[in-house]
Amino acid sequence: VRKLPVKPLGEGKCGENVSWILHDTGVLEISGTGAMTDYTYHKYGETAAPWTLLRDSIKKVVIADGITNVGNYAFYSCPNLKEVAFAENGVLKEIGEGAFGYCGLETITLPATVEVLGKNALYYNDSLKTVDFEADSKLTTIGDYAFRNCTSLESVYIPDGVTKIGAVILYSANTNAVLSVADETYAETYAVKAGY
Repeated sequence: VRKLPVKPLGEGKCGENVSWILHDTGVLEISGTGAMTDYTYHKYGETAAPWTLLRDSIKKVVIADGITNVGNYAFYSCPNLKEVAFAENGVLKEIGEGAFGYCGLETITLPATVEVLGKNALYYNDSLKTVDFEADSKLTTIGDYAFRNCTSLESVYIPDGVTKIGAVILYSANTNAVLSVADETYAETYAVKAGY
């Protein structure tokens, strides 16, 4: 008996040259080249991400190697999103404002190519325990409140090349979270001033 192909839960465009498809397994694939569209935190309407009405079905996001920017609030409020997979040898440069806010992530490792982690990028991930970056990270900027209210956070590694860190990145996060920084770096100066 030949099985019929399973119809995706949804698909469409999310950038000039970027497409999305949500499979019935809960995997949301972002493919194509260039930047994703920027969205707002509104859960409905024209400015919300196109998969917003399906957000409870999203368990994993896969970002293809041609994507340069994850749009603002792209995956905001996907409570069952547990995993983000970034393609090897990708060209991702920026994680937008609020991109993974209010999700169910437990850990995340950002690609070495990422230069900017936007404001509120990972805020209100109650289950998030660790934030890491690949070796030879090109990260330079961490936006305001990036890890706000990540109440389970245990450790954050800040790469040596970071030269700008926004206001209170660990605001209302786990007070016992360890901020790992290298000696004689901007991150160390920030950590000392902030009392981490």
